[in-house]
Amino acid sequence: MLLRLRVLPFVAACLVAALVLQHSCNTAYAQSRDGRAAAATSKLPNATTPSDTLFDFLNGEWRVEASPRISKLAALVHGVPRFTGHWRGNRNENGVSDELRLAKSDGATHLVLRFQRVFDSSARVWNVREIDRSGAASAAMRPMVAKGEIIIPAANRVARSRFVERTPNHFRYLREVSNDGGRTWEEPVLVVTAERIPARGTPTVPR
Repeated sequence: MLLRLRVLPFVAACLVAALVLQHSCNTAYAQSRDGRAAAATSKLPNATTPSDTLFDFLNGEWRVEASPRISKLAALVHGVPRFTGHWRGNRNENGVSDELRLAKSDGATHLVLRFQRVFDSSARVWNVREIDRSGAASAAMRPMVAKGEIIIPAANRVARSRFVERTPNHFRYLREVSNDGGRTWEEPVLVVTAERIPARGTPTVPR
């Protein structure tokens, strides 16, 4: 009984973190589907035009570790829950299709995110769509590049994702939400750290 009482707060914290993350994903997806994604494409200071190779770094397979945001008290008492999994990207003639899959410590699936990243060569822009479980795609989100970061805002600037610390063998992926229309951002609801799994017979490129 004592063990159960100690474990229950940690389980509750994990469930809350999962609900917060799922809410941010659902909010970004639903709002981008309703045709308001253009509101998220306003320029950032010092933003540069993305190249047609922007997402080539995702090609291949990555080993990932992820941690969701939980309350400071829960983290202090029980530690931060961590998930492991993989990120697989396939480069094609139009862009990149990729999937992030996270699992719990017991191997059960925790989260699956799928994306289509297509470069429009005539308009010189990227269209990023998130694919839901039924296979339906969201409206296009337009990535921007600023200070070396890839920033992908969702509709109405209530959520965004960022690729940071990119090297040939490493990157970090952040999911963030805003409560004031994008003026300020909360701490990431999800932080994913990825390390490349070298293809068989391919030497690792130093970081």
